[in-house]
Amino acid sequence: MRGILGIRTVNRTIKGLALTLLLGTAQAEAQDWRTVTRSRQVESEQSMDVEVRYGAGQFILGPTEAGALYRMHLRYDEDVFEPVVEQSGYTLRIGTESIGRRIRLGRDNTAGEMELALAQDVAMDLSMEFGAVMRITR
Repeated sequence: MRGILGIRTVNRTIKGLALTLLLGTAQAEAQDWRTVTRSRQVESEQSMDVEVRYGAGQFILGPTEAGALYRMHLRYDEDVFEPVVEQSGYTLRIGTESIGRRIRLGRDNTAGEMELALAQDVAMDLSMEFGAVMRITR
């Protein structure tokens, strides 16, 4: 008898797991992805403090074209994150910020991407904070 009960329990567990995976897949398809691009030209900046925060996905860092201070191309899940670009004096905060909702299992949080290009002719003190970043490319 004990062996039969064990099989039933395993079968229920497998069915429950299959249902969870199925629901998770449906939920992942329902994500609302947004894409934004932000950029700004160099004005009088000789140096900048740059704070980069990025939550989940792939992060790519490179140089801007001449005359540009920064260029950010961002693909993000609007249910979980919001883009941030704030400049105050010579401090730039750029990237994503959590909007208070947790990343749920079954969601494709690796599909996000942030491509950030920074000026080469402006001295920058760069600090970076990452969440679930899958790959950093330079």
